[in-house]
Amino acid sequence: MGRTQIENPVYQQIAVDLAGKIAAGKYREQERIRGRSVLASYYNVSPETIRKAVGILADVGIVQIHQGVGVEVVSAQKAREYQEKYSAISNLNSLKAELLSLLKEQQEQEKRLKSKMNELIDCTERFQDMNPFTPFEIPITKDTKYLGKTISEIHFWQNTLATIIAIKRGDRLILSPGSYAVLKENDILYVVATEESYNRVKSFLKK
Repeated sequence: MGRTQIENPVYQQIAVDLAGKIAAGKYREQERIRGRSVLASYYNVSPETIRKAVGILADVGIVQIHQGVGVEVVSAQKAREYQEKYSAISNLNSLKAELLSLLKEQQEQEKRLKSKMNELIDCTERFQDMNPFTPFEIPITKDTKYLGKTISEIHFWQNTLATIIAIKRGDRLILSPGSYAVLKENDILYVVATEESYNRVKSFLKK
């Protein structure tokens, strides 16, 4: 006869297993269950563990203990109810354990995310400290001042402290346009500047 593998608490698992056998009809009502020593050998546990397991079944009305005689099965229905209740509780405990595990995992992920965000912020701040100049786009419209003038004529850098690195004109991109490049309507200037210089450019080109 195969042995049932039991997990802790052992006596409770044995009680559930015995209830299952009673519910399945292996042990019928009014039938005597084999002695503690035989059950102890079957489950590979001590007689004291069997006593605790049988005590649980007696407490819920599945069996009745007769001192010096043995254990009598009294209710297969209560055995089924006990088995169903234990299964429901086990499922609930399993769900609770899984939920706690997921919550812990979520907390760990949030900690890692926060750490990475702090790293990103730190790197961004250090980059800005090393390179305070930022590229900006400046659209040239019909209302822009100095239309038709060259960069040299309007002393662009002297007045703004910003550097024009490219001009987009239609489908063309003119890199490093030089001081003789002319400002034309619908051009887009790409300038490298600090925030202060960028504001100067907008003010300088505004009519």
